[in-house]
Order: sequence, then structure tokens, then C-alpha cells
Amino acid sequence: EKAAEEPKANQGQPKMKATGPKLFVKGLSTSATVDTVKDYFGSWGGVVDVEFVINKHSGQQKDICFVTFDSIEAADLTMGGTHNLEGKLLKIRQAIAPKPVTIVVSNTENKPNTENAAEEP
Repeated sequence: EKAAEEPKANQGQPKMKATGPKLFVKGLSTSATVDTVKDYFGSWGGVVDVEFVINKHSGQQKDICFVTFDSIEAADLTMGGTHNLEGKLLKIRQAIAPKPVTIVVSNTENKPNTENAAEEP
């Protein structure tokens, strides 16, 4: 079956990130799909997005994903109790925004820094 084409107005543009309460889910089967995760968590409320984490070296899906809900109530309901999907016990917690990255710029021309250097006799 042919996949739906992206509207021409959006071609080449980065996809918008889903907004809403987001949960971190660990312990998934590596065969889990967006549909299986959406179907499972949809029992507690509207699921806006599912983002799987991919291993940078192997390109394989990790046992981790982020689930974005359409309401705080749905996310809160999901947090209670234990969860088992495809025979795997899941660990769920509120997702935390990544910390900002500090970029250090160094002297790339290998010239000595003479601003505060003591004068030589």
C-alpha cells in the first residue's frame, strides 16, 4: 500500500514537535510499534505522539519511548498502576526537558592569549 504523500507546503520542512504532557516509558519490547504503543496508552486518553529512541551506533530501536498526551488528566491516569505491554513490564515517569548545552569556544588559531599575560623583561 502506498504511503500518503506529504503536502507540498510542508515538504522539506522539519516536523513540528507535539506539545502536551509527555511521559517517559522504559521496558518496551524492541518490536513495539507506534500503533501498539498508541493503542495501549489510548485507553487512558488521547495520545498525540509516540517517539521511539534509536541507538545511534546500531540504528536499532531501544526499549524507550516518549508518549505525548492531549491532556494532563490522561497523563496522570497513566501514571497510576503497573503497565504490561507485549509481555514486558513498563516503567513510566514524567518526561523531563533536556538540560541546556553549554558550548565552549576555544582559541582555534593556536595564538597565545596576550590579554592578561605578564610582560617579559
